Amino acid sequence: MEKLSDLKKIIFDLENCLLSFEVRKDEEKLDQLISDDFVEFGKSGKIYEKSDILKFLSKEEFKKITIKDFEVILVELMKLGCITNLIAKII
Repeated sequence: MEKLSDLKKIIFDLENCLLSFEVRKDEEKLDQLISDDFVEFGKSGKIYEKSDILKFLSKEEFKKITIKDFEVILVELMKLGCITNLIAKII
């Protein structure tokens, strides 16, 4: 398997793990899986940080969610002076 395919599988497995009931209700596991500098932009434009997500998930009523059309795209941001970044896109 080529490296991008390996990376895609790893990211997909981690994303899928975050969707399981066992992980979503275990704050310690969530804390390990979610980066301390995690930021999410909601569809309303609201910005959520790791602490917001941990609070939200502990109170959330569990719903089965499945990932569809998962893609991993490598993006080079040289004009911004950044190193190559990874964007995982879930549609």
